[in-house]
This record gives sequence, C-alpha cells and structure tokens, in this order.
Amino acid sequence: MSTTQATRSSHKPNVLTLAIVGALHIAVIYALYLGLSGQLPPLISHDPFKVVDVVTPKPPPQQPHVPQPKLVNPTVPTIPKPDFPIDRDQGNKGITEIVAPPLLPTTTDVTPPVVVAARGIAGTHSTPDYPLIAVRLNQTGNVLLKLTIDEHGTVTAASVEKSSGYDSLDNAAVAWVIAHWRYEPATKDGKPFATATDALVTFRLTGR
Repeated sequence: MSTTQATRSSHKPNVLTLAIVGALHIAVIYALYLGLSGQLPPLISHDPFKVVDVVTPKPPPQQPHVPQPKLVNPTVPTIPKPDFPIDRDQGNKGITEIVAPPLLPTTTDVTPPVVVAARGIAGTHSTPDYPLIAVRLNQTGNVLLKLTIDEHGTVTAASVEKSSGYDSLDNAAVAWVIAHWRYEPATKDGKPFATATDALVTFRLTGR
C-alpha cells in the first residue's frame, strides 16, 4: 500500500462511532416525544409547590389584674426635748446644772435576833461512876458526846461522836449524862428553843 492510500484510509469515518451517535440522537428524540405526550415520569417525586398549613399558637389566658398595695410611709414618733434647768443670764445660755431626784431612804435598821446558846448547870455536871470492869482492866479515855437539849434544858438524847475505845466507858457516859446533866435552855430574843451541843466526858483512874 502506498502512502496516499494509507492517508485516505485514516480519514474514513469509523462505523461504530457513527452507530453510537445515531443511537443517542434517537434516544433524545424519543425522550422528548414522551415528555411532550405526558408519559415521561416526573423527575421530582414531591410537589415543590405544596402548601403547608401553618398553625398559629393560641395566646396564653390573661391573668386577672391584681392591684398593687399602697405603700404607707411609717410615722416617726416625736420625742419631746428634755426639760433641763437653764441659766437665764445673758452671758451664759448653756446648761449650768442637772438636778438629780432625791434618793429614797433605805431601811437598814433590821435588828438581827439575839441568840444565846445553852449553858450547862455546873452542879449537875458530875463525873459518871467508873464501871467496875473498866477499873479491873485499867481502862481510861475520853468520850465525846452529841447532846440534844429541849426548851426546858433537859438532855433528851446523847450519841457518841468520838469513842474512848472501850464500850463500857462509852455506855456509862451516855447513860450518866442523860440521867443527871441539865442545861439552861438556848434562847432567841429571850424565848427558849431546842438545840444541840457537844459534851466531853473523861474517865481517869486516880490513886494508882
């Protein structure tokens, strides 16, 4: 094949390309025909011009009108000025003296009651008889007693506050004092009353 023949064969149109172009033209023409006749399905499935109902919200119910309370200004009480004695001289217009009210007299003349303690009658305060058992055993000691004295000066009771260490001496002291000792009763403003007092009884062996 010569050069001239090869050039001509390259410029011949391709049969496949021409067939594709022709098929495309036929398809476009058919689509236009169907669209004009109303048989072509819509490209958009929804209606862009559809009207949407707009619901307007109901206004809230009106609240009843409540009148505002009236504010009342508080009343400030008027404090009267103190009435002080003032010097009326022309050269001195200030306060010269404040007079205090006189003090009420206080009653301090309350007389305390006069109390006189019970006093023993010396003639009755004799020494108890020494118990024989205590003499044999050579027992000695002091017994401190708590006495109850009535308004007549009589010893109505006696109890041992501090023992001598021996029951025989303690019992002898209690029995002797109740039976023999007497007192002048205690008085308050001259009137006798019952009271209590201490008494010491001593047991001592002599002549040994």
